[in-house]
Amino acid sequence: MLNKNLELSRYCRPYYSSHDIYEVDWGSNVNYVVNLNGKTCTCGSFQLYGIYCPHACSAILNAKKNPELYMDDCYTKKTYLKAYALPIGAMPSKDHWGEAKGKPLKTLEIKRQPERPKMKRIKSADETKTASTSTRRGLTVNCQHCGVQGHNVKTCKGPINPSSPYHVPPENECLLQGKKTPSNPQEYQWGKLSEGPPSFANVLKAINARKMQLQK
Repeated sequence: MLNKNLELSRYCRPYYSSHDIYEVDWGSNVNYVVNLNGKTCTCGSFQLYGIYCPHACSAILNAKKNPELYMDDCYTKKTYLKAYALPIGAMPSKDHWGEAKGKPLKTLEIKRQPERPKMKRIKSADETKTASTSTRRGLTVNCQHCGVQGHNVKTCKGPINPSSPYHVPPENECLLQGKKTPSNPQEYQWGKLSEGPPSFANVLKAINARKMQLQK
């Protein structure tokens, strides 16, 4: 890690500010501030690991100092020897262990929770509720009203597509507007209806007939 940071420091350009504070140019309009006295860098790696980062290494070399002097004390040989100064006691194998005196330890009693036990695990958001159903996550929604992708019929605000099943020919718009049937019923391609405003059943019949024509 030290050698890697030392190699990456060649791509840094340190600029001295004041009181051992440097502004390091990392390229691509990215700058970091290094404080050699406080052993900190705005990237956070210097104070997190206690090892100089590439930005701090470039600032230390610019100051013509030894980078190893800015390492944390936990990495020094003196701290290592101090950690293992106390001897580790010898221990025989398990066959030579003696029996423990006193009362044996008892396991904790398992108590039934007051609520009903759960039979199913908690599923994540991208999992389906049942194995037979599939999720629509990742699929592109296609609007059946205007034919544009990205929304559905409920949120559609665009013009209707002539190939849409919701499209009504101009000669048959009178059915949905509550007007009388056309003057020439023979030109009515969905069938001849009675005079007067159409009923709701006739409107549904006309829409279903249009859908059947598009499917053919």
